[in-house]
Amino acid sequence: MTSRLCTLLLLALTLCGCSGRGPQPAPTPSPMAGRAELISGAHATATAIISQASKADPPRGPGAPPTPTPTTVPSPTVTPSTSLLYVDASRYGRAGSPLRGRPSAGAPVRQIVPNGRAVIAVAMPIEGADGRSWYRVRYMGRWGYMPAEVLSIAPPPTPKPTPTPAQPPDGEVRASFPIYPATADLDWYRLEELLPGSYRTEHLVVRYRPGTFAATHVSEFAQAAQEGLAHAERLLGVRLAGDVTFYLAYAPFPNPDPGLRGYSRARDRAIFQLYDGVGTPLERQYLSTHELTHQLASDGIGPSSSVMLSEGLAMYASEEYLLRDGQVSLDGFARAALATGTLIPLEQLASGRVRFMGRLLRRHPYDEAGSFVGYLVRTYGLAKFKQVYVSGDYLGTYGKPLAQLDQEWRRYLISGRAQGPFAPDPERYIESVGEVQARYEELFEALGRGQPISRRAYLLLDQARVEADRGQLEGCRRLLGEFDELWDG
Repeated sequence: MTSRLCTLLLLALTLCGCSGRGPQPAPTPSPMAGRAELISGAHATATAIISQASKADPPRGPGAPPTPTPTTVPSPTVTPSTSLLYVDASRYGRAGSPLRGRPSAGAPVRQIVPNGRAVIAVAMPIEGADGRSWYRVRYMGRWGYMPAEVLSIAPPPTPKPTPTPAQPPDGEVRASFPIYPATADLDWYRLEELLPGSYRTEHLVVRYRPGTFAATHVSEFAQAAQEGLAHAERLLGVRLAGDVTFYLAYAPFPNPDPGLRGYSRARDRAIFQLYDGVGTPLERQYLSTHELTHQLASDGIGPSSSVMLSEGLAMYASEEYLLRDGQVSLDGFARAALATGTLIPLEQLASGRVRFMGRLLRRHPYDEAGSFVGYLVRTYGLAKFKQVYVSGDYLGTYGKPLAQLDQEWRRYLISGRAQGPFAPDPERYIESVGEVQARYEELFEALGRGQPISRRAYLLLDQARVEADRGQLEGCRRLLGEFDELWDG
């Protein structure tokens, strides 16, 4: 029995040694990691590009889940980023800001965008030719450029309406400023006595009378004048040759030119400016820039060949501040004058037969001359204008006589190239400007006789003028009615 068991055990060991391991299941093939690329084209077909899996992938059993195919996240299409920004020029005393054709303060104005309006700004701001940061924006389907400083990410607070006060400040305007600024033998010593206050900036000295509007706003005036100077220097490509002294008049100038609000004596490097609180802050900045342009032209261009070109250049260089104030443009005024048959021929303007007595009394010569100068600069360039400014030789400079340039300018005024804003109703606009001028003549005539003028009437007429300048004709008519009632009473 024992030998039989040993025999069976020996047989089992022999069989195991001969057979080894039993058959194993075939290994599961390693998965292939795939990546698909989209082949673009007119009839593109998605083609799978298969890449060999890494040999380091471990073998998988038959029951293991398949390896998931990685999901490729497509890259976003690169498009310029946009953002919603709001116009807020109120900090500069403006009701809105111009939308310009190029990133430059001297570029054409396409339209005025009121404060609080939203614009679509594209990408990041860029540096303009004037050194400022500008955004390319879209407003009401129109593209243009606006300076970064008048745009904000939040809408500005809605300002409370400030209607014209029914009772302007009491008091009287009793007399004109004692010194006529165009006097040949001007009494400088007396002038210093009248205006003993002094304020200095980098390029300007400002003289004023204590206790007046100018005394309480002298730093504001000086800053605005410095900014206007820098603007005119950039626009004209000339620099101030030395300091200039402003003499701020506290009452209208005397006869024979009571309608003047500014007067430049370039040889004396002296500027007289009415600064008694009338007008808007931007209008006052326009006036400072206008007079500084006369000094700049004398320093960097030369003596002018005509008053038309001298005043036209000063209007062209300072128009920026009138536009910021929401006023009808120089081209807008000239277009309205053309439409109503009141446009003065350029040969007559250039001849000296038309007096430039200040925009309060003679609006046509100034705005028409400014529009024409702007046309010459934009059409033929600043270099040629500087030549004709000194020589007066239109034929030699432009190859055309002044009469032919006049016809070109008139065609320009009714074309799409003219710079707005324009008067909504040309006939009523020109009529309103004329009505304001007629009342100023009456007021200054009374003041010249020594008759005290109600300050309320003086301010009402000024407010009516501002409304007319902005094309707000109903407001102008209402204020003129209040002025007439007070004046006749």
